[in-house]
Amino acid sequence: YIPEIDITKISLGDSAEITIDALPKDKFKGVVSDIANIGQELSGFDMRVFRITIDFKTDGKEIKPSMTSNNKIIVSRFPDVIKIPRNFLQKQNEESFVYLKESGKIWKKRVTPGLENDEEVIIESGLSPGDKILASPPPKVESAML
Repeated sequence: YIPEIDITKISLGDSAEITIDALPKDKFKGVVSDIANIGQELSGFDMRVFRITIDFKTDGKEIKPSMTSNNKIIVSRFPDVIKIPRNFLQKQNEESFVYLKESGKIWKKRVTPGLENDEEVIIESGLSPGDKILASPPPKVESAML
């Protein structure tokens, strides 16, 4: 089910990635094959939801009806951008930055974040392909910001 605030982002034919809870190491590729025309109220949701259907191949894995899954529907792709894990992006005093390792030193590097999802954020400016960034600050960091 998709909440009504997100249903307009989904289209027939959109790609999907499915992870079955009982098979957490396996990812299955799928396609949105049906989107309900009428929303419904379900307990556990604070708004109407729309039922969608995703068709996918099981690759020979034994999947039973009603197994729970985590489904990601790919609504946009940005192949030629710099993306970093969301938790690598730091914020302080209204500024966004990352910890950049350059020439054996670690610096705070100011960046401009763009679109993001639960896992990644696009960096619109401030980083170049191949820059090495850290997930968290080391014990001592240069106070200067690049």
